Amino acid sequence: LGVLLYKMLVGRHPTAADGASDGVVVRNLIELEPPPLSTVASSLRSDDSHTRRLLDERATSRDRLVRRCRGDLDTIVAKALKKNPDERYQTVTVLADDVRRHLRSEPVSARPDSSWYRWRKSAARRRVELAAAAVVVLALVAGTAIAVRQAHLSAGERDRALEQLRRAEAVNDLSAFLLAEARPDRAPISNAELLARGEAVIQRRFAEDTVLRTHMLLMLADRYFENQQFD
Repeated sequence: LGVLLYKMLVGRHPTAADGASDGVVVRNLIELEPPPLSTVASSLRSDDSHTRRLLDERATSRDRLVRRCRGDLDTIVAKALKKNPDERYQTVTVLADDVRRHLRSEPVSARPDSSWYRWRKSAARRRVELAAAAVVVLALVAGTAIAVRQAHLSAGERDRALEQLRRAEAVNDLSAFLLAEARPDRAPISNAELLARGEAVIQRRFAEDTVLRTHMLLMLADRYFENQQFD
């Protein structure tokens, strides 16, 4: 049955070439270790007519056949082909049960039991549910990332707006000071002296705020330029 299953899956005898005599077949089964199913599937040549017919009959591709053979099927067939009869499946029923469990994506008896193995088989049985859960998780992660980014952008816009407001208030305060210094009820003052007083106020008031002081001095520089005080 192990030989039959091997031939059904990869289209060749586990230890003998096609056309070998019965004696050679029996001797090879006793003496030679068959290569794993997945190894044979990997060695199939896509340009070979025998391979194309084999894959067409199974309605599959070489890569898909390799993936299907790797794992439980490798283990089930290898156990059925053990040289020592005591290491094989003890009854046809046990072999059939393992094949059925594999088809249902359930743990097979030929594989050592482990929590990881059972989890993998459980995941294989629940592909649709897990895929749906993965989509939901990805959607939540994406939504959270977008929300965080939007919040970050909004915070940046808010900070820029507050900075603009602070600058506008500082400019208004300076303008109010200069207008107060140039009131008609005070002693006459030249534009140059008015700008010098404004510069002194900026240097004193914004001594600890380099960015705002620089902004105010650049604005004052335009006034110096208009007053033709290019130096």
